[in-house]
Amino acid sequence: MSADLILQTYSTDDEHELQGALQDLSTSGISSEVKIHQPGPQASLEWLVPTALMLWAGDKYFGAFLEEAGKDNYQALKRFTSKIFEKTLGKEATVTRTIRTVFGTTKPDVAFSGNLSIMYRSAAGWTAKLMFPLDVTSAEYEVACQRFAGLVSGYVADPMSSPLAIEAALALREKARGLPPSLQNPDLQKTVRLLVYWNASAECFYVPDPIASGRSGKLVAHRLGAEA
Repeated sequence: MSADLILQTYSTDDEHELQGALQDLSTSGISSEVKIHQPGPQASLEWLVPTALMLWAGDKYFGAFLEEAGKDNYQALKRFTSKIFEKTLGKEATVTRTIRTVFGTTKPDVAFSGNLSIMYRSAAGWTAKLMFPLDVTSAEYEVACQRFAGLVSGYVADPMSSPLAIEAALALREKARGLPPSLQNPDLQKTVRLLVYWNASAECFYVPDPIASGRSGKLVAHRLGAEA
């Protein structure tokens, strides 16, 4: 990833909405790039569908999140995340996603917002997608962003003991189950897409199960890095 942060969105209108936030990002010394994504046919699992705004973040972005609060670049980055919240998760959000069925009706978001996610791609190829609950507050959102930055930075510093690495290994083991040895190669890791969210009440990250949640009609999840 050439830029420290890539903002993937659906339209140039969304890009215009984010200009104020992008100015703060530039002030922080974080390089950014906006990419317009034209979505094609999507899977039926809403949590796997790209959100209206996807922030693909690199190590420098997460590292800046963890710097001392008194530093100018941290304050600029904090203003950036606050404006992103207002545009995507606030009561008057203007950057939004709508999913339509084949019959033309709209599908409401369930449990998590379809407006914003933060993405991390590991050196091994697997990705982790931070999602935000529908009822997330600005304070909970800020904590989730900071904790996710710490989670990623912890993985980069010590991959072997990271909950992210443990979860990725569990997901990879599940994907490899039943496959012939010829298909169980390092490239299989690139198909692993972790979904995580910050559980404010438990103060830790959880991994939702889209299929089990869809079947039960309620959120089914397990703690990150623990057996489901």
